[in-house]
Amino acid sequence: MKEADAIKLFIGQIPRNLEEKDLKPIFEQFGKIYELTVIKDKYTGMHKGCAFLTYCARESALKAQNALHEQKTLPG
Repeated sequence: MKEADAIKLFIGQIPRNLEEKDLKPIFEQFGKIYELTVIKDKYTGMHKGCAFLTYCARESALKAQNALHEQKTLPG
């Protein structure tokens, strides 16, 4: 269940070879994920290199942001 004050995070510069299943373990360490969506082109289905992530709890989003923003580089 998502809290009313949950935050949707934008994740940019994702290597195109990574999908939701690859990203989930990176972000799950900060809390329960409500939704993780890698953005794809609607015509080609190609990965656009970004995603949106919503945690169930606002606190989890803040922890992830503090730990990863401009700190972590994704492999690939």
